[in-house]
Amino acid sequence: MARPSIASSAPSRWSGRRSDLTGNGKIINLRAARKSAARDAARRQGDENAAKFGRTKAQKQVEETDRDRAVRLLDQHRREDGDA
Repeated sequence: MARPSIASSAPSRWSGRRSDLTGNGKIINLRAARKSAARDAARRQGDENAAKFGRTKAQKQVEETDRDRAVRLLDQHRREDGDA
């Protein structure tokens, strides 16, 4: 006479949870994940600041040449007599 298998007759306590345990399964280094998140946050903050306040190098050069031109123009119209 053959005995019934215990595994087939008794419900396993892991039967419902097994898929939950193997869900993501990706092992990560928490220190590296924190550093990566910090770098991403810093990059986002920098991009926001660049959008608000940043100017391109070409824009800075144009403004500098305009400022220099205005100073030269003002100096050319300065009076040279001693009354000023």
